[in-house]
Amino acid sequence: MKKILLLLSTVTLSLQLHANDSFNSEASHFVGGAVLAGVSTAVADQFSDYKQDRAIIGFGVSALYGLVDQSIQYAEYGGAGGQFLDFTANTLGAAFGAWLTDKYILTPVITHSQTEGKYVGLALGYTF
Repeated sequence: MKKILLLLSTVTLSLQLHANDSFNSEASHFVGGAVLAGVSTAVADQFSDYKQDRAIIGFGVSALYGLVDQSIQYAEYGGAGGQFLDFTANTLGAAFGAWLTDKYILTPVITHSQTEGKYVGLALGYTF
């Protein structure tokens, strides 16, 4: 329940920020990219075929959304520099959100590595 409330408050914060090239605008793109990547990573975790690649799937979905969104914005309003800045902030947020969700929010999975063989992470939790 706490995770859902944190997610909803983050989305609400990102919707209140306005679009321009200010810090608040880029922060909203970063948070939006992080939230979309986190949600996409969690959805990919529900399918056993994609569980091992859930972080890259979450990152890809969020980064692709940012690319399409900023391409539409550029086609409508121009301003390639501002659109590229927004896309960059979204992509950095996507990388952070996918990594955070994969490593710390979802339970680790058994990983098959060519160099290290099979290994599993350890999940620790503490309820406040």
